[in-house]
Amino acid sequence: MLAQLLLWIGRVKRLAVVVVLLLSLLSTSVVHARERRWSLFGGGVALLLAGWALDVGLSYGLGHDPAATSLIPVVGPLVQMNDSWAMIPPMHSGNAMVDAQAQPRIDDANHTIQQVAYAVLALDFAMQLAGSTMLVVGVIGNDDHKADRVSVSIAPLSNGMRLRVRF
Repeated sequence: MLAQLLLWIGRVKRLAVVVVLLLSLLSTSVVHARERRWSLFGGGVALLLAGWALDVGLSYGLGHDPAATSLIPVVGPLVQMNDSWAMIPPMHSGNAMVDAQAQPRIDDANHTIQQVAYAVLALDFAMQLAGSTMLVVGVIGNDDHKADRVSVSIAPLSNGMRLRVRF
C-alpha cells in the first residue's frame, strides 16, 4: 500500500511539472496590442494645423494668386514655390528716365520678397510634414510592452534540471 502511494505521488509530481511547464509556455505569448500615444498625436495635429493656417493665412492675406493652392495640406507649400510672390508691379510712369531709375530698386525689392517667401514656404512645409509624421506615429502607437513579457528557461544540470520563470 505504501509503495503504491509513493508511486502515485511520483506520478502526480511529474504531472504537476508538465502542467506548470505547459502553462508557463502558453502564458509567454504576448498579445500585440498597440498603445496609442495621444500626446504625440495631439502635438502632431497642432503642428500640422499651425503650419497649414500659416500658409493659408499668408496666401489669402497677401492676396497671392492663386491662393487656393495653399489649401492643399503638406504639398501646398511645395506647389507654391513655383509661383511668383512679387508684390510691387513694374514701373510704368510714362517717363522713361524715372522708370529706368525705379525699376532696379523694384526688382531688388521683389527679389527680396521672393527669397523671404521661399524661406517661409520651406518652414511651412517642414512644420506640416513634421506635424503629419507625428500624427501618424501617434496613431500607430507603441507596442513595447516589457511588463507583459514572461521568459522561461530550462537548463540541464548534472543532477536534474533547472526551470527559471521571469515575469
